[in-house]
Amino acid sequence: MIDCETLLDLMPVVAAGRATWPAGAEEHLRSCPDCRSAWQVIGAAARLGRDGPASIDYAAMAARVSSRVGAARRAKRNRRNLGLLSLLAAAAITLIVWRGHPGVVTGTTGSVQLTPEARAFVIPVSGLDELDTGQLQAIYQQLDGPLGAGGSVGGPALEELSPDEMSQVLSSYQG
Repeated sequence: MIDCETLLDLMPVVAAGRATWPAGAEEHLRSCPDCRSAWQVIGAAARLGRDGPASIDYAAMAARVSSRVGAARRAKRNRRNLGLLSLLAAAAITLIVWRGHPGVVTGTTGSVQLTPEARAFVIPVSGLDELDTGQLQAIYQQLDGPLGAGGSVGGPALEELSPDEMSQVLSSYQG
C-alpha cells in the first residue's frame, strides 16, 4: 500500500497527465479522507489551468504589465531626480550661507555694505528705516515663525483700514 506523503507528491504530476497512479494509489484515495480532499483541490486547480489559458488575452496582459513596469520605473526615476534636486538645492544654500551673500561686502569696521549690483535690487520698505534694532528684531522674529502664526505686529487688520489708509498701503507697495 502507498503512503500519504508519496501520494501527495504524485498528485500534481498525475493531474497534469504526465504520469498514472501506481498500484494501490486509488485504493488509498478511497480510504484516506485527507488525500481525497487534497486530490479534489489539485484536480480542480488542474482543470482551471487547462480551461483558463484560452480565455486570457496575452497581448493585452503583456501591454498592461509593460505599462505598469514603465510607470514604476518613471516614478522611481522621478523620486531619484527629486532627491538629486533637493541635494543640489541644499548644497547651493549651504554654499551661499558659507560664502556669504554675493551682493554683501563686510567693511573693515564690521559694517555691512552692498555692492553696486546688489543696490540695484534693494526694495525700499517704508517705515523700516525709522525703527531701532529692537523693533527690527521683533519684526524679524515674526517673519521667522510659521506663516499665519502670531498675526501682525501692532498694526490693524486690512479689514479695519479706511479707504484712504488702504490706498496709502497700496501706494507704499507699488513704490
